[in-house]
Amino acid sequence: MGVLITRQGNTRALAWRWNPSSTLLYLSATSPRRTYRVVPEELLSRDLEELDRAVDALLSVLSTPSTETFLSLLKICLRQKSIYHAKRIRECLNRHRILLSGFLGDYLVVTLARCGDPIDAWNLSCSLPRRTVFSWSAIISSHVDHGQYSEALKLYGCMQNENVPLNKFTLVSLFKACGMVQDLLQGRELHEYARKRGLTTDPYVGSTLVSMYGRCGTVTDAENAFCELSHPDIVSWTSLLSAYVEQGDGEKALLLYRQMLEEGIGKAELPLVIALKACGILAEKDAIEDQPVKLRSRALALALHADARAKGAISGLLVGNTLVSTYGKCRAIAESEATFCSMSFHDVVSWNVMLSAYVDGFKVVKALQLYCQMQKEKVDAELLTFVILLQACSALAKQENSPSINGHSVKLIVPEIAKALQADAHRRDLETDISVGSALLDVYRKCGNIHEAEDIFNKLSHRNAVSWTTLLFAYVEGGAIDKALTLYVRMREEEVGLDPIALVSVLQVCRECGASQLCNHIHFIVISLGYDHISGMQTSIICTYGNCGSMGDAQSVFDGLLVPDNVSWSACVDGHASAGSSSKGLHSYECFVLGGQKPDEIMLTSVLSGCCYSGLSTVGAEYFDSLNQDFAINLNLKHYSVLLDLLGRTGDLNRAESLLKKMPVKADLPVWLSILGACRTHGHVQLAQCAFYHAVKLEPKSASVYILMSNIYADAGLQNGVEEVERLRWEQAAWDDE
Repeated sequence: MGVLITRQGNTRALAWRWNPSSTLLYLSATSPRRTYRVVPEELLSRDLEELDRAVDALLSVLSTPSTETFLSLLKICLRQKSIYHAKRIRECLNRHRILLSGFLGDYLVVTLARCGDPIDAWNLSCSLPRRTVFSWSAIISSHVDHGQYSEALKLYGCMQNENVPLNKFTLVSLFKACGMVQDLLQGRELHEYARKRGLTTDPYVGSTLVSMYGRCGTVTDAENAFCELSHPDIVSWTSLLSAYVEQGDGEKALLLYRQMLEEGIGKAELPLVIALKACGILAEKDAIEDQPVKLRSRALALALHADARAKGAISGLLVGNTLVSTYGKCRAIAESEATFCSMSFHDVVSWNVMLSAYVDGFKVVKALQLYCQMQKEKVDAELLTFVILLQACSALAKQENSPSINGHSVKLIVPEIAKALQADAHRRDLETDISVGSALLDVYRKCGNIHEAEDIFNKLSHRNAVSWTTLLFAYVEGGAIDKALTLYVRMREEEVGLDPIALVSVLQVCRECGASQLCNHIHFIVISLGYDHISGMQTSIICTYGNCGSMGDAQSVFDGLLVPDNVSWSACVDGHASAGSSSKGLHSYECFVLGGQKPDEIMLTSVLSGCCYSGLSTVGAEYFDSLNQDFAINLNLKHYSVLLDLLGRTGDLNRAESLLKKMPVKADLPVWLSILGACRTHGHVQLAQCAFYHAVKLEPKSASVYILMSNIYADAGLQNGVEEVERLRWEQAAWDDE
């Protein structure tokens, strides 16, 4: 059969008469020579312009076309997914006042739904005398295709009210909706319905069932649904493979993939891609079979890569991108680079996965260099590109020993790099996006650029808990305590959800400003939200109460711990010492040791600090020696600094001098400044001269060093020494000027 597409001449259409064996459609009119050209449907369906002319001709005739004509044109609209032409045909139906009932009305609903307008399809279906399973299926499927999963399930409820039985197409759409919203209860009810009607053995229904259970996190149900299939096809196998990967079970996924290969059904591209993702999942785990995980995962990825190469399956963009990503997660940067360079074509995803591989592999400078290459090749960066690059900047900002470019430390120029990326993001209207904005906030926070962080925060189109918390961190770490408190008040006013990280940050604010009432408030929130069982939260509260001088509250929190760890004990010891009750702190330490627990480096620092607060130099030195000898604690500079400070405060400078000579670590500037301060207090010129020599050697420009030594000489009446210090200071200044 053909379809009317073009009218020749100006005649009125009085009646339609099809001649199936002919390519012409004759009209009963005054001039029989005026005809309509007809083209077979299969040709028309490949040409939207022809369809457009056919619909124009349909709208121009005055007589009522037959139902078959409308159905033929709707069929082509459906094939072409042309909602525009479907609505024009509906306009023609309305013009001729054709009653939409039976198959024509149902088919129009199906066409509108499948062409992408579920709302219009639903409204039209409401005007029909009755709706069949076909129109219901089309409307529900269209809602699912548009991501309106909850609406699709609501429509299923309406369908039940009309007692319309489900077919396998309706079930497939509903299973997809249940999986996306993780409605396991509804999914199981539908599964039972399908089982009673013998539909679970259908590969299409079974595959969707497997996928639904996988998305809902019930892998056992997914496996059972798979086993119900009499003849699972490649789609069913791939659905179960995806279920394993989505639940993070990389081992089962790879075992299933091997079974697929053994049964000769794993040669498609998608199963290979999912298996490669499973390797990436394994790479993120800690240990498997006592082998370094990333090496094992890399070996598996190499094997899959070789297998794909042998089958000629590595030319695809999807496989190439997944290989680059998988090697990156395995920290196999050389393989990532080699795969990336071997790809004949790169899309923006390819560049992003290579950037991500560099960042995951701590090759952040290479990531920035790759972005420069992207710009040279005029690749349009997208939102994810900027997020990855800003993560690279954040990693650089916190590196202790950052790499250098052209002799310049990269860490020092991170703020400038971030500003350049911000400008690029601004040109693409991405600067105010929450993902990019939060990443920028984190970079400026780590660089200590509070003003820039505030500017980004104020520009964000909307803010989430991450952006609020990041700015709060920036204020706390930058010492802007008043601003941090003000921001916290704003967060409470705007009902921002406080996560454990944000609460710990606010507790740090409390410690800085001694706000015990605010600490009480935060403690209440922690308990209300159930965060008091999170590791480290109670310890942070104990420390905060201690710093705020509320050791009664701190002790109550500590006493409520079922099994206090070393950090909690240390916080309690340190808190008592900070509150001026070193005896209670040391008593807590003795209880800790009597309980059979082993002190660590943190505990030693707390005990020494407690002795320092009370000036117990002899006791402190004894604890220092006993902890070192009895528990083999690795002593660090912090321990020596606290003990030297204690000896200096109490005037035991001979012991301090002896300790300085046998220290296994080199003293830093703060240690020598502390010694100089103690020497001035107790008039020890000889030790002061030694400390001055080492301090100047470490930091020749430090004014504090010269001032302290000059005052020590002046207090001792050694004017020549004062003049010598001034001479050295001016010589250093003159040297700097040159």
